[in-house]
Amino acid sequence: PTFIIEKKNRQAKQFYQDCAGIFTMSEWLRKDLIEHTGIPAEKVHHVGGGSNIDVSKIDDSQKQGNKFLFVGIDWTRKNGDLVVEAFKKLAAAHPERNLQLYIAGPEEKPASAEGHENIIFLGRLSYEELVNYYNLCDYFVMPSRHEAYGLVFVEALCFGLPCIGKNICAMPEFIQHGKNGYLLERDDARELTGLMEQLL
Repeated sequence: PTFIIEKKNRQAKQFYQDCAGIFTMSEWLRKDLIEHTGIPAEKVHHVGGGSNIDVSKIDDSQKQGNKFLFVGIDWTRKNGDLVVEAFKKLAAAHPERNLQLYIAGPEEKPASAEGHENIIFLGRLSYEELVNYYNLCDYFVMPSRHEAYGLVFVEALCFGLPCIGKNICAMPEFIQHGKNGYLLERDDARELTGLMEQLL
């Protein structure tokens, strides 16, 4: 109900106002807090964030240029159905490439991912297990509808995977369009298919 959202919003704003300082991982979140809560800019500090990757585990010897990786527990917010739809279009256009999409994160296989032999559902993985798929896969695709930071992009880039995200929130802080990946402008499967094709 609206009144509950409004109450929580007031409580959050009061909490932020009472803080001596606030540290954010992304510059986008720093600006968003200042704009939407009225907190003085001098109280909000962008400090960034990193990943504790063991670089000795990075191994690109298995890469074949045909495997996409999606990682996200919140399937809807991370735009998983859009990724599946775009992948199906791409795989149909390039049957000779034997393209594969690996999905990690959700507890249960999403309905949209059923019935396609080249969509491999992994479920929930530990970080140690996920490392194997960062090494196996060639490209990372997660055009999230909202991403206040996106540590998974940092991890994917550390493993050498160019990324596709969305041109909103903090994703442009990691992805330089046309350099280390691409930024999707809208939730459009054809546009996403085109960007995935450019990665190929």
